[in-house]
Amino acid sequence: MEEYDHFIFIEEEYNVIEINKYDVINRELNLSNKGLTKIPSDLPTNIISLDLSGNRIKKIKNDDLKNLFHLEKLYLNYNLINEIDIDAFKDLNSLYELYLSHNRIRIIKNDTFKSLNLLNILNLSCNNLKDLKFLKNLYSLNELNLSYNNIVDLKIDYFDDLFKLRNLNLSYNYISKINEKIFSPLKLLKDLNLCHNLIENVLDNTFKGLVLLKNINLKNNKIITYESKYSFKNILNVIYKFFLNLFM
Repeated sequence: MEEYDHFIFIEEEYNVIEINKYDVINRELNLSNKGLTKIPSDLPTNIISLDLSGNRIKKIKNDDLKNLFHLEKLYLNYNLINEIDIDAFKDLNSLYELYLSHNRIRIIKNDTFKSLNLLNILNLSCNNLKDLKFLKNLYSLNELNLSYNNIVDLKIDYFDDLFKLRNLNLSYNYISKINEKIFSPLKLLKDLNLCHNLIENVLDNTFKGLVLLKNINLKNNKIITYESKYSFKNILNVIYKFFLNLFM
């Protein structure tokens, strides 16, 4: 166990008053549920895991996470975050997992994640996101959770950089239309959850090229028609799952 102590000295009595203490175990620092309103400015720079969940943090500033070059896991879920500076994650080159669920995030700037070349898991569920233009340069992303947001439209280029994505959760949004070939860059996709949306039609070529797809969940939508001739071409193994979930 490593201990990082920070002291204030009172000159008159030569007393030492401890005002802050970090207990780092196996290079992991747990500061969850501490009532924090901002990210501490004196975090140990050698940690690989940082848990700040369950606090009252509202903003992630450019320098809040500076010099955390070794950080692999960052938990910021269950806070009050409504703003993230564009360079907030600039030093997190080793980050593998990022949890930002259960916050109040409405907008993420386009290049916010540009330094996260190794990011494998990104959880943004239970926020207020509408626009997904920020999903750029996430070439290593394997799992993406965007459930329980305010997504209405899926733009044709949203997923262009997500070459390695295997699990995509878009459930509990307000998506009414899926553009043809929007998922075509996701060649390795295995699980796609679109349940509890407002989807009315499944068009030709919607899932074309997704040869590894195993599960599609479309239950609790408003599907009127689907063009089955090409919608499930080359992914016959998911047809039964599709029908099973369609009206449940």
